Amino acid sequence: MQLVFNELSLNDTIEYEEGISCFYQFINTYSKAVKEGFDRAVRTYIDFNVIPIADHYYSYQWRNREMDRDIVRRYQGLCDRQDLKERLDLPFELYVNGNHGEGILYAVLHDEVLFSISGHDIFKGFQLEGMLYSLEKEEETTVEVVNVSSVSDIEDHKNMWQVRKRMEVEGNISKDDFIKNLSNYYPNLVFGDLALKQLKVDIEQQHFKKVRMKLNEIESVFRDWDGGEVRNDMFASKMSPQSPETLNKFRDEHTFEVNGEAVLASYHIRYTGNIQGRIYFYPNSENKKCYICSLTTKLPTVSAPKMRI
Repeated sequence: MQLVFNELSLNDTIEYEEGISCFYQFINTYSKAVKEGFDRAVRTYIDFNVIPIADHYYSYQWRNREMDRDIVRRYQGLCDRQDLKERLDLPFELYVNGNHGEGILYAVLHDEVLFSISGHDIFKGFQLEGMLYSLEKEEETTVEVVNVSSVSDIEDHKNMWQVRKRMEVEGNISKDDFIKNLSNYYPNLVFGDLALKQLKVDIEQQHFKKVRMKLNEIESVFRDWDGGEVRNDMFASKMSPQSPETLNKFRDEHTFEVNGEAVLASYHIRYTGNIQGRIYFYPNSENKKCYICSLTTKLPTVSAPKMRI
């Protein structure tokens, strides 16, 4: 697992004391992430040796003045191992608050974990939202990415890091073997015929990891589900229920056969790469299982009536 630094999180206007506090938190978060299994080399598009910490104050100045040699040593280790990259040459741009970020673009396209300094409030959230713009299609899509900016972000999501590490070990598993073992991976999910076909045929290899991560997230929710209300705050990612107006107008498009039943897929989670992927599902309160209805299609809504694949 590799962290990807979010250069948009740098703040060169922050006051000195707050900047130092954020920088300490940044280094401590890195150290904690390494202990949880993340690579020591952080992918970055800006040299860690010369990043701003506060107004007119830079990391190399801090390093020369800081008396705590342990934290200086850890910072130096981060600088020595940084995976410094050139600007991406891709047909996409990704904007947060009107600013394009190279790190967040890479993290979104490759389903990696973003690593931010907490000098801006917007970059303190565990889930960040941005606008992905396709230069070829001239389309905008709202996207999400996992973001860590504090030690608690690492400590509070250990199950997620364990899943990611397991998936890296299983990186070469074939689709056939994966599908044969779906019930072992996701004992609380039931896949309909369409979803199984999409897994076998429609989902490209580049999106396979993203889909698996989202299915793991859904599985973790329904593992402890009591059959009651399904809420957005139960999910780490943004989960969206379909509006009653949409389900009324496009009921046929949202109806799927799963486990011999016709069910109304009234919830979905997004994943984004080169397609606007959606995982539509139906919570079955009777058997306390989640029915996975569709994995690739963006179904029509009242606000966006055209179905897109």
